[in-house]
Amino acid sequence: MIKKYEIIKADSILIGTHILYRIKALRDFSGVKAGDLGGYIKSEENLCHNGTAWVGGNAWVSGNARVYGNAQVYGGAWVYGSAQVSGNAKVYGNAQVCGMAQVCGDARVCGDARVRGEAEIKQERDCQIFTGVGRNIGTLTAYRTKDGSVELTRDCFRGTIGEFRKASEKSHADNPKIKQHYELLLQAIELWFGEGDAA
Repeated sequence: MIKKYEIIKADSILIGTHILYRIKALRDFSGVKAGDLGGYIKSEENLCHNGTAWVGGNAWVSGNARVYGNAQVYGGAWVYGSAQVSGNAKVYGNAQVCGMAQVCGDARVCGDARVRGEAEIKQERDCQIFTGVGRNIGTLTAYRTKDGSVELTRDCFRGTIGEFRKASEKSHADNPKIKQHYELLLQAIELWFGEGDAA
């Protein structure tokens, strides 16, 4: 196996209790030139030398997470836990993919999306991102899971559409505008992941 990058021990960052190291390309491949600096990884277990997979920008990959195939993780994205990014998938912006989540195929996870747990995103339609929502103008992410269900994340919330609806009704009982906004978003998510599959 011919290595496509090296780890630069002199260029590191501390994320929690993990030290991550910047990578540097050793050869040209898929828009990356020999000598280009990439993002940060914990070890070579995080980024495969085969294929054209790459971690660029200030993105970081840690824990038991893996990036392989032709996948790209860049910008300020974080991939950690036991998450996997593969195929032609792209994770970028300030997106976070963690837990046992899988992003594969031609899927994209971007912006401020938070994909966790048992997520399985195989195509773009498996993930919906809504920004500028709620009291603190945050991001609501909806995605398909390995069992075919839909899960939502918003700040520290993670659960089903029904669980989110109940939490929203309780949290925003004093603010009908935000409650109604969330309800409209939930209806859009139900349409997208329900009737949208038959389209």
